[in-house]
Amino acid sequence: MKRLISIDYLRGIAILGVVFYHATIFNSPPPGEGPTFPDILWVNVILLIITYFSAWAGMFGIISGTSNTISLYGRFRSGKIKNPKQILYYALFQGSMILLINYIYLFVFCPGWVVDNRIVGGFLPILIRTGQIFASNQNYLFATALMMIGWSILLSGVLLYFLLRNNGYLKRKRNYSVLIALATFCVFIYPLIQQPALAFMSEALTITNFVPRLFLSWLVGQMDPILPYFGFALYGVISGLMLVDEEPKQKILKYGYGIGIIYTVIGLISTLIFGIEFPDFAVPPLPTILMLLGPMFLLYTWMLHNMDFKDEKQKIKWVNRSKTIRRVAIVSLTVFLLEGSMAQLLRHVMLLLYPGFDVDYLFMFFIFGTINLIVWSLILIVWEKFDFKYSFEWVLIKLARKITHKESVRLRASKRLDSYVDMEKSSE
Repeated sequence: MKRLISIDYLRGIAILGVVFYHATIFNSPPPGEGPTFPDILWVNVILLIITYFSAWAGMFGIISGTSNTISLYGRFRSGKIKNPKQILYYALFQGSMILLINYIYLFVFCPGWVVDNRIVGGFLPILIRTGQIFASNQNYLFATALMMIGWSILLSGVLLYFLLRNNGYLKRKRNYSVLIALATFCVFIYPLIQQPALAFMSEALTITNFVPRLFLSWLVGQMDPILPYFGFALYGVISGLMLVDEEPKQKILKYGYGIGIIYTVIGLISTLIFGIEFPDFAVPPLPTILMLLGPMFLLYTWMLHNMDFKDEKQKIKWVNRSKTIRRVAIVSLTVFLLEGSMAQLLRHVMLLLYPGFDVDYLFMFFIFGTINLIVWSLILIVWEKFDFKYSFEWVLIKLARKITHKESVRLRASKRLDSYVDMEKSSE
């Protein structure tokens, strides 16, 4: 199974979107403290577009669902993994590691603000911004994109174990049907669980309610919880299974475009009836979620179609054209963890050149975010020459090698950027 250009490309685009959005939002004054945006039509349209695409965190779920299924299931079908139990063990380990990193991110790396002499964010970006140590007011029950990815890997590994044992991999139709049903259930059920949980989750955190609050934060908490986003991941898992099993191209595209069109149509109708809403740091209501999932899956399928399902000549063109963005995908975790701190360093430089830039909303939305993208691109071009040594990915690969005693080619940049590599090998 060859590495998918489209998956690396989408992951790179998603991370660059995070860099741009966080640089803009977390370097403006905190909510309620800065100038308000003028009520002008074109400004409102731009804000709506930015807000809509900033809510595309679910794309991480789709991508991780596909890529991890290809990695684990691909090794199982090729004989490198002998038993579905090994898929379960790998998924539990990988998912747990990402969940652990999520809490490190919240405590150390998460971008944020200083509000009333307390920080809302991670320790490092605020230290770089102010040069001072503040008491933390961070919400450690926040479900970040890392939380979504970690739980998606972990739970999909459990599902794959039960579906694949006893030669279950031969029952493709059953497996697809079960996963589609579960994915749809996750997407539509979350409002029914979320609503009764809101009152309890709004209570002050105490020793007695910590464990149920923690569980609910994972399940239906703020930002990117298990529901509905595990449903997004399961739709990606199905794509991964189809790709490894080498289902006909038309069947894969029919599935992808079909899911995308169905959700887009339902989303459009429900949005026209109920409107579109993006609450701060919370899962959008169901009509908006449907209006996000549909176009996401259409874009995902279109890129798979046009990057990976073309002839060799076209794929080589995409390999050569997409290096800048796929370079970001290779060290996506590192960029995700450090983008908030990098933005604060660039903030200091920018304040020397343009004092007060952070209250110039046009500069913030069009210039400062772009500067962050350019700086990261230049850093990665140089870092690539050293195969991204000392990145977080490099550290995790070293740890994995200690446990598995297997060599990984994942950070060999030339293999990842200049040609196709075997997905199973690159993920070891």
